[in-house]
Amino acid sequence: MAVLPLALLAFLCFGVLLVLPGALQPAFAGAFGLDLAQSAGLASALMTGVGIGVLASGPLIDRLPRRPLFASAVLACSAALSAAALAGGFVALLAAFAALGIASGAYETVLNAAVPESNPARAAARLSIAHAAATLGAALGAPLLAIAAASVGIARTLGGLAAAFALLAVAGAFARFPLPPRERARLAGSRPLPLRALAPLALASA
Repeated sequence: MAVLPLALLAFLCFGVLLVLPGALQPAFAGAFGLDLAQSAGLASALMTGVGIGVLASGPLIDRLPRRPLFASAVLACSAALSAAALAGGFVALLAAFAALGIASGAYETVLNAAVPESNPARAAARLSIAHAAATLGAALGAPLLAIAAASVGIARTLGGLAAAFALLAVAGAFARFPLPPRERARLAGSRPLPLRALAPLALASA
């Protein structure tokens, strides 16, 4: 599978994850007796985890092969969703959502690098399309999650999401990711740019 179709699917799923705490708040409240502060804590744990995942995976994607990084992160999302489905209390649920955020932030970062690098001439357009899929996933995911939780229960809803992410990990394991910059430079026999050459760009970006 090419990177862009995989990114569309992955960002669609990422959008679903972003609305997961809000869409399932009534179900979580009923199953675990959560008040509004605890329900908000699930959303905070998820988003804090996303931030940690982005920061932690950033240095790795320039050094390690992207395909195993992506597949491992998505598989970790599946495991976290399975843990949430089996959680017996608020603390376990909170930990599962934090792990889900870290894993999803990691795979999002891999794609944010791989999509533009797979076709630099159309990088902006391709990345915009991929991110639009996250918006679509959030818009569709909220009502579908609520309907699923009301129909089959929260555990089966989370279990179904876990299965979907496991399939996404399988697809990612066979996707064609571009090589990391350091590996491309090594194969081309070139050296990375010195820090002084990157300093103006870093200053402007900051």
